[in-house]
Amino acid sequence: MRNGHYNKALFIVSISISAMMYMTGLLSILAPLPIIYVSLKYGAKSARIAVGIAMSIVLGLQVMSLSNFTQESQAVFQNTPNIIDFFSIPFLILSNMAVFLCYMLIGLMLADALKDKCDIFNTCMRISFVSISISAVIGILAIAIQPDVLSQMIEYIDRMLIDMIAIVQTKTSNDTIFEFIKNNHRLLAVQVMHILPAFICLSGLLVISVNATVSTYLFKRIKIGQMPDLMTYRVPDIIIWGLILSGFIYAGSTFLLSLPVLASIAINGVLILLGVYFLQGIAVIAYFFSKRPMPFLRLIVYFTIIIFFSTMSILVIGLGIADVWLNLRMRLVQTTQYES
Repeated sequence: MRNGHYNKALFIVSISISAMMYMTGLLSILAPLPIIYVSLKYGAKSARIAVGIAMSIVLGLQVMSLSNFTQESQAVFQNTPNIIDFFSIPFLILSNMAVFLCYMLIGLMLADALKDKCDIFNTCMRISFVSISISAVIGILAIAIQPDVLSQMIEYIDRMLIDMIAIVQTKTSNDTIFEFIKNNHRLLAVQVMHILPAFICLSGLLVISVNATVSTYLFKRIKIGQMPDLMTYRVPDIIIWGLILSGFIYAGSTFLLSLPVLASIAINGVLILLGVYFLQGIAVIAYFFSKRPMPFLRLIVYFTIIIFFSTMSILVIGLGIADVWLNLRMRLVQTTQYES
């Protein structure tokens, strides 16, 4: 009896943690983690019930928070535009619920992958496909709720850029860096909208990879489920031709044919595939340090990637692409065997 009460309490706590993590923004990227635990501990059916309860909690909190959102509430965020001035409350509730639903589906599908020991790349692609499909359906519903949502997004991004420039100019005397943004903020807002699909996909890929990494090592220790090591992550070789083709289409449609719609589709494809190869580069680095135990150097490398991300990400992507032709991990195995 005591054990049953303990399990119920753990079940409720897991649901609450998932909902609170998402709503408060505190480690919201890990919101799928409690659902993964519930699925592995109590089964897929219990996990689906947990998702339904968590969705209800988040929906209730969303309705209460946005219904009470006033100009005084916005004063807490003094340097950001008032989001209510740009988007309707039903649209905001729908978009937030769509994101949380995708988080929950990531948790459910990662739990299944841990149980079945599925291939990591295939798991990521399957989750991405489901999330993109749901996002497309929700996007259509959002446009039906607020037909001018795309133009309002541009206006909102434009206003954020203007406010950012005002803040920076009051805090620094070096205005040259932001001069281009100041003179072209409207154009930049439109360009951000063009790459919004890639941003959504890359955000989803980040959530998937972080939760896959954490759940693999966390639940391995408590002996619940197991996924193949993330260091084995490898993109099918044929995907590189998609990256090359997207790059050529973007260059041709931008500089030769002047086809903005085709260029927008191509640049989104390029950015998404670069994110995929970034993960492969990280897998290569992790594999190297697994074969050569150097914890201090490994810590330095990872912190360098985080701190100098804009520069180091290019090198990591290059490493991931080089692995397609050079098969760096296989070469490392052969080198290790030769040395031993």
